Amino acid sequence: MITIVGTSHVFNLAESITFIVRNIWPDAVLVELDEGRLKPLTEADGAQTRTKLFGKTSDFQQRVAAENGTTPGNDMLAAVNAAKMIGVPAICIDADIMETMNRLWKEMGFFERLRYSYGNRKSSSATNDDAKSMVKAFSENEEGYISNQRRKYPTLVRVLIDERDELMANRVNELAKTYGNIVAVVGDGHVEGISKLMDSTPTKIRLIDLTDPDRLRDLKSRLWRGEA
Repeated sequence: MITIVGTSHVFNLAESITFIVRNIWPDAVLVELDEGRLKPLTEADGAQTRTKLFGKTSDFQQRVAAENGTTPGNDMLAAVNAAKMIGVPAICIDADIMETMNRLWKEMGFFERLRYSYGNRKSSSATNDDAKSMVKAFSENEEGYISNQRRKYPTLVRVLIDERDELMANRVNELAKTYGNIVAVVGDGHVEGISKLMDSTPTKIRLIDLTDPDRLRDLKSRLWRGEA
């Protein structure tokens, strides 16, 4: 059995993710991290990954996460800690983010860089309410949202979403040969892309399920009864 959980790095989802892992009790927990991003989350002296290209995005994540009483990446840390809690491996399945970002910058065209830089400046004034509105818009029309982003940022979507979806799906498929019951915790924007590339149909838990109180209550009830 494979369960793919879609999260956000800026919302306080630690309790919900822990609940999911503890009630599914998988043989392994897979996380959208590479070793370079895992260390800053799990070690006090770990250096944060930061690049010029994503500097303002990082600032936005820090600010919005603080408004939600958490820190960026706490969703992944919760998954890793939950795996330790039940005594199963936590396995990184993502590409090296620094290599990915450096390649993205080289492959981005001039005008796409300009559009992204302008969007980054706008994000410097974005609020927690803006982040929640984005989640709502994405959940209501995911295909349209991604298509719009693809038109504006074709290289960014290809490198950061499409190629990583394929890489992570391949790793999940490979690990499923060893671990019969898997929970994979990834950013919500990767759930559908990974699911379409799976060898078997996964169970999907989406970000909207974790952020909408009624849906979260129903999800927890089903997990508690062993029905999810």
